Amino acid sequence: MKRGPIPILLAAALHGRRDHMTILGADGREMELRADLFRALEAHPERYRVQREQWSAEKDAYFRGLESLFIEELAPQERVDGSFAPLVRAMQRWLLSLPGYARQTSDVSKEAARFRKSLQKPYLNARAYLFETLPQMFPEGPLSSVLAQVTAARQELAGAKMRLSARLMQEFAVLFGHDVQAETSLGSALADWREGLSPKVRQHVFSGTAQAMLDVVLTPPAGDLQTLEALARAVLGLRMNDWDDGKASLFLERVRAAKAEIEAQEERGEQRVDVDA
Repeated sequence: MKRGPIPILLAAALHGRRDHMTILGADGREMELRADLFRALEAHPERYRVQREQWSAEKDAYFRGLESLFIEELAPQERVDGSFAPLVRAMQRWLLSLPGYARQTSDVSKEAARFRKSLQKPYLNARAYLFETLPQMFPEGPLSSVLAQVTAARQELAGAKMRLSARLMQEFAVLFGHDVQAETSLGSALADWREGLSPKVRQHVFSGTAQAMLDVVLTPPAGDLQTLEALARAVLGLRMNDWDDGKASLFLERVRAAKAEIEAQEERGEQRVDVDA
């Protein structure tokens, strides 16, 4: 009781109801339910106000569904708090954990782009974001529909880089003379092209980009994704995580030029052989 009875009474009153009651500061920001907040309420009650969210089974299922979507970014000690803010922070942390490409590419649906943009704001009023902003962003149907659309937007953003990788592998299959419908792996396409190079060309010293690409082709890492990443770093000097939309076309352009340079050297070698013969 040394800290006074008011914080204890407040804590008792809010116990079990924290999922649908929030305390807002003078600036309208949601405050986390901590011991220091209750002491501040006792000292300066005029600086705070309580906002009650009319709770329902539908809202509870919606809130728990969002929690399960972002559970990996939600620390256990935050869940104990029970307020809305930890979930919204977890959603923002999830966005920041995505590759830079996924956080900026325009190659996503307008729904996914809106969802991403909404989480990029430095401060979000958690209650308003969950129960006003998101339902307005995905207005069709009940909260269960909002949850389904958030789930779809999350999956789309999380898979953005993988879709880019798959598209680039198809481009490589065509570029290196394989039928894209044959589902040839990147490793196989590069191996077939590599085997067509003469020993002299393999040992030839090319310009920067051509040599960097050839080095990867001659000693590729294990796995198609790892090979693609190695080619990206060799050709552009950037990890694919850090790409923007323009980097994919620039990457393919430079790969085509490097391939043409290497193949031109191969042709010159063959011509010299014919002359010598």
